[in-house]
Amino acid sequence: MKLTRLVAALGVAAAGAALIAPPAASAASPSTPGALMGIGASRGGMQGELTTVSWTAQADILQYRVTVLAGTKKTEYVVPAVQGATRAYYQIPTADKCASYSISVAAENAQGAGKPQKAWIGSLMPSIITKAKGVRSADGKSATITYSQPQWKGYWGTAKTGPRREDPYHWPVSVGRSYTLTKMVGNTVIAGNPTLGGNYAQPTATYTNLDPKRAYVVKVSTSNTWGTCARQDGKILLKPTVK
Repeated sequence: MKLTRLVAALGVAAAGAALIAPPAASAASPSTPGALMGIGASRGGMQGELTTVSWTAQADILQYRVTVLAGTKKTEYVVPAVQGATRAYYQIPTADKCASYSISVAAENAQGAGKPQKAWIGSLMPSIITKAKGVRSADGKSATITYSQPQWKGYWGTAKTGPRREDPYHWPVSVGRSYTLTKMVGNTVIAGNPTLGGNYAQPTATYTNLDPKRAYVVKVSTSNTWGTCARQDGKILLKPTVK
């Protein structure tokens, strides 16, 4: 092939290649909002009946979804976004003094919800005792129970001051304890108080003059200045030692 013909052929090939345009770069696909930041929650009202939830506001979103879980009850609230705000706020009802609330907030746009952030609000009264057990003596006539203090002491304050989270330097929460001994058969409450021992973290209570043939239940009720919650009482079984 002559040189002139080779150059011409290459030119045609180059021209043909130029007709095949590369694919256009696609626009960035929309995405869900980023993870929510800076959540906080404060239980207020004179009876702890309202909790204010706040978080760092996000730009270019439609709304926030606030999810509240109290035990097995789930409630959702939709909060419209305020453009230009740096902080968002919402009040949720928390009227049950004995309940604790798990709260999560997520930002949402047309593509869906971003990663939520969580906060926790405890009950006004202390939670249940933990690691409880009862041991009877060899003759079954006495028994000692041991347990750990509640993991949550509840709030300081009263219905006149409103609830405040514990602050050891200004308003520490004091947890009270009371004991009830009951025969399982007949559900008879036995008069008399136990002998108390142990320390604050690991209290003990010892009962005497028990019937070795009987099973008993010891109920430990916790309280603070807000009172006590029956559904948060701890119960320890003392099995009989003689059949």
